[in-house]
This record gives sequence, structure tokens and C-alpha cells, in this order.
Amino acid sequence: MGSSGGGAEKLGIGEIRDLINLEMPQLKEALDPSKASTQLGWACPSCTFINKPTRPGCEICSMDRPEGYTVPGGHQPDPAELRRITQEKEAVRQYQQEKKEKRRAEGGWPTEKPTTI
Repeated sequence: MGSSGGGAEKLGIGEIRDLINLEMPQLKEALDPSKASTQLGWACPSCTFINKPTRPGCEICSMDRPEGYTVPGGHQPDPAELRRITQEKEAVRQYQQEKKEKRRAEGGWPTEKPTTI
């Protein structure tokens, strides 16, 4: 009566590990402790997506970056990250310019008085 019936066989932990390595290599990589320490970025507290270090909010769900997170020193943004940062800076510049022009048009912005000689 060494069989547990139903054709099910019991596998040892080593055999299970071997099956995981053969059938799900991406799981093996994700569970590799040496890879975890090199993870760059921050995990969203809401959806757990790993965001690029410089992102102010989650790329997937827009949740704010955790307050305690700091961009690692010496971090070099990849080209996609640099493009996003550049676009964000340009958007802020355009917003500020529009705001300035709107105030000026409404008369709420001080104008420079011409100097007379």
C-alpha cells in the first residue's frame, strides 16, 4: 500500500524545484535572490508594478510614489526615461507660460512700464 491512489505521486522539494526551473524559467529568475538586490525602481504600493526610479507616480495605476523612496545615487536614466523627463519638463514649461499669458490677458499680471529717457 505504498501508493496514495489516483495515480498521484509525491515529489520532493528538489524535484519540484527542478520542474519549476524546466517549465517556468521566468519564475526561477524572479525568485533568484541575487536578482532581487539589483532591482531598480520602486514597487507601487497599490498594484505592485515596478516603476522606473524617477517616476513620480505609478505607470500603471497612477498611485503616488511612496514618500520615503529616493532615487538611487548615480542612477542613469535609460533613453525612455530621459524622454519622459524631458516631456514632463516641457509640459510644465508650457503650463506656466499659459498661466502667465492668461494672467496678463486678465490684467492680473504686472506689466513692465516703459522707461523714458
